Amino acid sequence: MTRVELSTVKKWRNNSEWRNISRATCCGVSVTGEGEIVAKAIQAAIDEGNTCGGDVMVYRNGTLCFTPAPVSVWLEGKQFSGKQPEHLKR
Repeated sequence: MTRVELSTVKKWRNNSEWRNISRATCCGVSVTGEGEIVAKAIQAAIDEGNTCGGDVMVYRNGTLCFTPAPVSVWLEGKQFSGKQPEHLKR
């Protein structure tokens, strides 16, 4: 099982302007940005030499966000049967 934690960090434009951007942490490797950062975090962890296998479990504040899916599905960007819960869709 591979666990990915989602959170947000502030990105400052200048001294008075900022906005939140997403951060994904997998095996101690963090990736910030927009878009599909879960796959980027998994790939960064693999590039660092970590072994990521089994199903990927994505959590935000201790709550499971996505249906568990294999690492290969996340890295290949394929659609899988797991769906994001309605309350998490924008």
